[in-house]
Amino acid sequence: MRPLPSAIALLTLASIRRLLREGLVIRSLIFPVALTTGTEVVTLGVVAITVPDDQVAVPTSWTDDALGQLLATHQITLEPTSDPAGAVFNKEAKAGFDGSKVYTLGLPPELLLVESYLRSKHPESWQIEPVLREHRPQDLPGAGRLISRLVSAIYALYGVVIGAGMIARDRDDGTLAAEFLLPVPRFAIAASRWIAASLVLCGCQIPALFLLDALISVPDLYAQMGHGAAASLTSCAIGLAAIGSSGAKSGFSARLAGALSADFALYLAGRLIPGLAPILPVASLGQASEPWLPLILAALFALGSIFQFQRVNGR
Repeated sequence: MRPLPSAIALLTLASIRRLLREGLVIRSLIFPVALTTGTEVVTLGVVAITVPDDQVAVPTSWTDDALGQLLATHQITLEPTSDPAGAVFNKEAKAGFDGSKVYTLGLPPELLLVESYLRSKHPESWQIEPVLREHRPQDLPGAGRLISRLVSAIYALYGVVIGAGMIARDRDDGTLAAEFLLPVPRFAIAASRWIAASLVLCGCQIPALFLLDALISVPDLYAQMGHGAAASLTSCAIGLAAIGSSGAKSGFSARLAGALSADFALYLAGRLIPGLAPILPVASLGQASEPWLPLILAALFALGSIFQFQRVNGR
């Protein structure tokens, strides 16, 4: 008889191998990465086409060569136009200058260069004021954090389905019954499946967040990874508990629907009770706080589902 840790390790490897042999599972796990990468590449292409060239709009009557020489050293050109402010507003130029005012929609390098020129010409009277609109990036939602939360939420939902599906599949094809004949406690059989599902999920989720960070920068990347892992671990436990605590004749669909509802209830709890968001797994997705407490609670969820499996299935 093998020691219990070795038995769990061998059962885990067997479960991972069966998971990785299923094409549908692999395609599902790769889908969020492919979708995110493809969307970002398309977005970058659209931005490259639509963002104006490195140029500053000036009036058509502009005759001062000093500004042109200053910009030329930075590979920026002057674009004569009848309406510099309109050219900026219509995104035909990154900055505009009418001789006394600088126009911009953001804070590009062109603005700083033109502002430097204005300061040298009028050192006693220059000042910066919002002209077209106030640029306040701190009020905008963090796109990186939002997308990372959505990606982690997708993997959390996969966790419910995989955790439930591993038990249902192995029960239907007789694998579970064969493992019940092994001289190992029932909780080892459930633990190996939870570990296998968690490793496969996190093995796809964490690289996905690394890739997302390389494309658009994810604030608090390691915190996002930790909270995402906590959500996946908890979701696997919920799926395992939903099917593992039912009898062999119990339906799969109703149990799976209940598990998905429980997973969503955790997420909703964090939205309705903000104090729970930093500590409750699944609810903590997108949080910048340390993920240790959600990870600990995820482990407790897993222990509960494993021992529930042992209680229902005996020994």
